[in-house]
Amino acid sequence: MGEYPGDGLDISKTFVEIAARIAKEANVDVGFLLGNASNVPYESESFDFVFCRAAFKNFAQPRCALKEMYRVLKQGGKGVLIDLRKDASAEAIRHEVDRMGLNLVHRIFVRLTFRFMLLGRAYTESQFHEFVAHADFRSVEFCPDPVGLERFEK
Repeated sequence: MGEYPGDGLDISKTFVEIAARIAKEANVDVGFLLGNASNVPYESESFDFVFCRAAFKNFAQPRCALKEMYRVLKQGGKGVLIDLRKDASAEAIRHEVDRMGLNLVHRIFVRLTFRFMLLGRAYTESQFHEFVAHADFRSVEFCPDPVGLERFEK
């Protein structure tokens, strides 16, 4: 798991191990590192593209994480952040979970996880606007959908 563009970073040792195993099984050449999004272990301007999906709500320091995303992006680079929106309705979540093709028991478990765990940590669109305002991104596009807030930065 070397430090080269194409690495993934996660604070959970278990998730790093799972991701590495899945990538190896899929014959995908990518490395995964244990680390903190608020203190990314890469030099400034290391990447053309930064992608963060379903993790932002878990960051202890979201402003620092965005500043780090900006720092490691090359000039003209792009970033995409996709995460759950705090105001996602129960109906929108049900629809999204139903699209996952899970069996009944798993669908119920995932819906309950969204409702009682994930929504409480999610941010509103106005909070995302505030976080992004403290980073130095040149341009930001918010593309909310019924469940998520998607951002394209720099």
